[in-house]
Amino acid sequence: MQSLPEFKVDIVTLEQIDAIAFFTNGAYFSETAAASFGRLGKFTKENVFKYNKWVGVYYDDPAKKPAAELRSAAAVTVSKEVLESLRSKMEEAGGQQITWEAGEYAVVHYIGPYTGLSAAYDFIYTQWLPQNKRTAVPDYHAYEHYLNDCTDTAPADLLTDIFIKLQ
Repeated sequence: MQSLPEFKVDIVTLEQIDAIAFFTNGAYFSETAAASFGRLGKFTKENVFKYNKWVGVYYDDPAKKPAAELRSAAAVTVSKEVLESLRSKMEEAGGQQITWEAGEYAVVHYIGPYTGLSAAYDFIYTQWLPQNKRTAVPDYHAYEHYLNDCTDTAPADLLTDIFIKLQ
């Protein structure tokens, strides 16, 4: 069995997080998934507002579902006030609200191209959680916080934090 690379993992406690999201179905890191980030970018430009983080939300394990059935979303985290002030515009544009519950999250720090993120997921689920006697909340959507901009950063230098809700 091939060993997985090691990744730095921290445990953080988060308050509830709300986000404006645009959903899609299809292979992760495809033109279809990229289009949801395009729709979100258009929405943020047309409705100038304060947001906190750009995130990607991936609901399904690509090893267990056909690519056409994979669900994902592009999102920006926002305050409750911003969310409520933009709710009707968000819904008109095809966006939806996503909420992450308050609680403990494992945060995997990843450096490199987005195409390598699966190794970080494999590490957290098959090594780090069992070795640390921790369990992820079943069927709870992880999210990726993109710490720099992929349009002006070399793929090898991309920084991504992956948040996994813990039981």
